[in-house]
Amino acid sequence: KKSEVIIKYDSDSLKTTITVDGKEFDTSRIDGREIEDWVYPFQMRKVKWNGIFNELADFIGSNNYKITFSGKDEDINSLKEECPKTVNIEKDSNASSENAEELENQAKQLDSEEKYEESFKLRMKAADMGYVLSIKSIGWHYATGNGIEQNDLEAAKWWKKAAEQGNDIAQYNLGNCYYNGKGVEQNYTEAAKLYRKSAEQGYAFAQNNLGNCYRDGEGVEQNYIEAVKWYRKAAEQGNQYAQDNLAYCYYNGEGVEQNYAEAVKWCQKAAEQGNADAYYILGTCYRWGCGVHKDKEKAKKKEKFLQMLLLFLQIAV
Repeated sequence: KKSEVIIKYDSDSLKTTITVDGKEFDTSRIDGREIEDWVYPFQMRKVKWNGIFNELADFIGSNNYKITFSGKDEDINSLKEECPKTVNIEKDSNASSENAEELENQAKQLDSEEKYEESFKLRMKAADMGYVLSIKSIGWHYATGNGIEQNDLEAAKWWKKAAEQGNDIAQYNLGNCYYNGKGVEQNYTEAAKLYRKSAEQGYAFAQNNLGNCYRDGEGVEQNYIEAVKWYRKAAEQGNQYAQDNLAYCYYNGEGVEQNYAEAVKWCQKAAEQGNADAYYILGTCYRWGCGVHKDKEKAKKKEKFLQMLLLFLQIAV
């Protein structure tokens, strides 16, 4: 079995760390040295130093090892030039390259200026470095047609790449692709699996959608109690759709004991964010005195606001 060496390289060599099979490798002998000095023999020391590869071989006891490297492309290329044939060296695909992160930050700024073609090009460069946030964002470019021709197949492909690396938003977006059959064949089971992966990382939109799956029995066995559990997690994070859904559960006693006061509480939270469905339920509660004192005037105000909101949405569309 080959020993595994992990090098997390930083331009500030004092921050560089090396581990061998999980054990710390003493970097004090390379502190203050550029990466080229690791490779080429350095004789001007009291202790003869024959380069990083020999140092590692001495530490491990053999030349049978592999290196996983986190850092810039030019640095790993320098190492590869002198890498012995017996040693495998690969770039850490999960590492956030400093260059890639900077490219993504520049792309975000271009997005704010609606220069999508330019931001797309920068993200493609960062994606080539394995930067997962850029990979996820390329899916967004293809899904929206911002900076590139709209393509659901490509959007799903890029989100899948990021989802496989554990990105919660990409998992949620790919789940939506499977749920709606956009870019992939519709599959509620796959959608629910992806929503769960994202939801377990705390992403509120995924938690709400997983609640919908349990409520409607899509991709999972119908279970109102589970639906309420996931709605509550998202609602407590301020997600208006989950707040409205949780209110509906309390109003109808689905997955939880019927409680109009709780229904009103969550409706109000959602309504404050402009949720039209929440206004409808609030209007009903005020009209019939469910969870609040009966108040026809407030009911009319809520209903009138809902009508105006719906009209505005129709005009906007």
